[in-house]
Amino acid sequence: MPVGHPPLANAGQAVFASVFPTSTTSSTQPTPNATPMLGFTAPGQSFGGFTSTRAPHVGSTKDPHHDVVTEQLQSSRHWHLATAFLRLPDRQITPDMNSLTHLELEAQKWLKSPDHRTQEAIEALVPLYGQTTSFSGSAGDAECDIFEWHKNEVRRHFSQFVKPGLLLDFADISPASALSKILSTLEVSQKIYLHPLTNHLLPIFAFACDPVAQREEWQAIQAQIGQIDCSFRRDLYAVVSFSLPQDHLMNILKRFFIPEAATALGIVSSKDESNGNDQDSSDDEDEMDADPPTETEKAKRARTKLVNVFHKMEEVGLGGALTQQAVAEVMDAMLSDYVQQVHAEKWEPPSRVPQDIEWWVENRFARLVIEILHELVGREGDQISGEVDATRAQISFDDFVKWKNIGIERLGRLRVTELFDVIVEWEGSKGAIEDLKGYVTTPATRNHLTSSFSAALTKRLLHPGASTSEILQLYISLIRSFAILDPQGVLLDRVARPIRRYLHDREDTAKVIVSGLLADVEDEGEEVDGEAKMTDANTEGLAFLASELNRTVEFVRPGLGDDSDLDYDDLTWIPDPIDAEPEFKKSKNSDIIGSLISLFDSKDVFVKEFQTIMGERLLKRESDFEKEDRILELLKMRFDESLLQSCMVMLRDVKDSAKVDAAIRSNPDLSKSIEGDASDNPQPTLLRTKFLSRLFWPSLHDDRFKIPSDIQKLQKRYESGFEALKQSRKLTWLNALGQVRVELDLEDRVVQLEVATWQASVIYAFQEAGAESSNVPVVRSVNDLVRRLSMDESLVRRALTFWVGERVLQETEKDVYSVLESLDESNMDKETAQAAILAAAESEASVGLTAVKSADEVAVEKMHIYWQFIVGMLTNRGPMPLQGIVTMLQFAVPGGFPYSSEELREFLGLMTKEDKLEVAAGKYKIK
Repeated sequence: MPVGHPPLANAGQAVFASVFPTSTTSSTQPTPNATPMLGFTAPGQSFGGFTSTRAPHVGSTKDPHHDVVTEQLQSSRHWHLATAFLRLPDRQITPDMNSLTHLELEAQKWLKSPDHRTQEAIEALVPLYGQTTSFSGSAGDAECDIFEWHKNEVRRHFSQFVKPGLLLDFADISPASALSKILSTLEVSQKIYLHPLTNHLLPIFAFACDPVAQREEWQAIQAQIGQIDCSFRRDLYAVVSFSLPQDHLMNILKRFFIPEAATALGIVSSKDESNGNDQDSSDDEDEMDADPPTETEKAKRARTKLVNVFHKMEEVGLGGALTQQAVAEVMDAMLSDYVQQVHAEKWEPPSRVPQDIEWWVENRFARLVIEILHELVGREGDQISGEVDATRAQISFDDFVKWKNIGIERLGRLRVTELFDVIVEWEGSKGAIEDLKGYVTTPATRNHLTSSFSAALTKRLLHPGASTSEILQLYISLIRSFAILDPQGVLLDRVARPIRRYLHDREDTAKVIVSGLLADVEDEGEEVDGEAKMTDANTEGLAFLASELNRTVEFVRPGLGDDSDLDYDDLTWIPDPIDAEPEFKKSKNSDIIGSLISLFDSKDVFVKEFQTIMGERLLKRESDFEKEDRILELLKMRFDESLLQSCMVMLRDVKDSAKVDAAIRSNPDLSKSIEGDASDNPQPTLLRTKFLSRLFWPSLHDDRFKIPSDIQKLQKRYESGFEALKQSRKLTWLNALGQVRVELDLEDRVVQLEVATWQASVIYAFQEAGAESSNVPVVRSVNDLVRRLSMDESLVRRALTFWVGERVLQETEKDVYSVLESLDESNMDKETAQAAILAAAESEASVGLTAVKSADEVAVEKMHIYWQFIVGMLTNRGPMPLQGIVTMLQFAVPGGFPYSSEELREFLGLMTKEDKLEVAAGKYKIK
């Protein structure tokens, strides 16, 4: 059932219309061919026809009443002839969009010319200048005006026969096809609807005017003709606009407009060229001005196509405010697309991106906007108001400036989203920082940059998955890049705070920084682009800090400290920016090392870590301590000398060790006994020693185990020589920290390695057994080695894994090893080689027995002091929770328990792993 009013409502409307006639499309039906004779009317009584406005002929002798009736009948006949001619056929308009000729033919089918009688009728109904025609006593002037009747006829025909076809065209999947059908139908319809007005009604209106009218009257007549034409077009455009679904129409227009605009503006081609051909960043800065890119033929065709489409839309009444809004939205999107698609990830210095955007806005973007607005706005005044408003179609210089500023602002927002990657790729991304300098000029944009970048940092960097080395590298790049972006340091102060807090809470931050400072740098005095060249052996990627320490020392201002704002002699002082935080204070020392050191609450944290790592390096080297000496001298400029006293004593110890060792060997009586007798041993063992001041060195590993007897004898002889030289001092040997050069003479090869003392002791145990029978393979089990060497089992297993990786030992059965004297085919197969490689990798990872104890190891050792308190407490009182143990220790230990609950929890967990404690229901008890 078709949608409409219910029958009761229709009946009510019919009753209402019988009493109050309405101006509906039914009123556009022409009058019948014969008018019924209802008798003569009384003088002054309305017949229902036209009341002639023309004056009677002078000298007429006819009856005035008869003349009125006759003229009314004649007017009714004229009305019938004119409306019958102007009535539109009840059929649809079906133009063929593929042929312009067919569009003209379709319009010609609907166009016709009046005959002589119809022409006279139309002339009779067209009023003279300054007059009107109306039915006397009828419903109103709107029903009696031939122009109004034609408007109603157009409304009827459009709503009944044109609108349904247009709604079907909206269903076309292709936006270009749908828009073409809609515009072609409306174009032919408009030509059909305007033809009677422009070719029959308005010319008669002008011809019927008084021929002797003056010039002023003629101009007024032309103005009235223009007003009638403008009123008709306005009503026609309103019918078209309100009859079509505007949202759906704008959607089709945008879908058609976006790809065509991208082609016309060169966005697609520019993107392809930028991806295919990377231009050299060292091109001449004036290259764009000297040889600007030309518009392609494809872009020209797209631009012409767009202009023609908007010209047609304006002609058929679809160029109103909604269309102009759609154009503005699409062009705004095009500006963003051009910046994002063409200039994304173009960070090479020097940056030409802002100049490229300004050129594109002026020569491509503005040109298309002007041509479209000329069709939509510039022609609007001519067609609607009859006057050309030139100012509405013009684009001022201020508009060009605004568009360029918008483009630069979009570029800035793009660079803000890319800022994290820009910092990661520093220094090859300086061009992006140059682009951002033109963006962060207001407090709003500066706040946008800091908030967006801080969110990116939290999401992509400040999480456990990122290593401390990676975070430090980005932080250093951040310092360098933001020094260029904002020399005053306000932006850096904002974005660096979360990084500094995160690095402060990381346990290995100080270790990584110190490792970078002490890393080996190739050709230390040589620099490339202001930075020293790094070797592959750099520590966690921060080896450049070693050169940075030397390079940035010149920026440090001794005696000034951190309160740089107190330097009243600084003539370059400027006030802080208005968006600076209340606690903001910019350091005058643009020093990366100083920024890293200031991460810690106390400099003692950095100095202790420096002492630990420096001790490792000093123990591993035999000579050449120039680098450590130089670093200490540089650090003295940043720290109090008292903080570095232990480090200076450590360095002096290793330097003096060589002198003491030389002095001991210079004694003829001691030299022979220390180095061994060459007559008894063709390859005498050479023993060299480093003397460490126990009070100034950090806690060192002192794992106890048996060393070969020959080495023990040498140590006793050396000790006697030392005591003879240093009578007030006594030696304590730290065998676990020594290094041994071993040479293993096997059947088919000789293996020479430098290993730790505990590794040499394990392999030496196999040599002792080999002396009994050279033909029997040397076999030792793990338990046997632990018993023979009095060495910790974990250390024995590490040593065995190492020698298996070096293909000196092989595991014949579980925990049983033998010497691999020869590498025959059975030992060279693929599986054995892979197993050896895996064992070597495991050994490399497990051999990391450091000379200096870590802070955790030292803390556990100190915690062992309170172990007897805990054992006695759990023995006497039974199982206790963690908090109860802490409370009891606070009372039992003199001076209070110095550790926190978390530290005690870790210690008790370690005791649980060693099977000394067990946990049940959250309570600890002796096992």
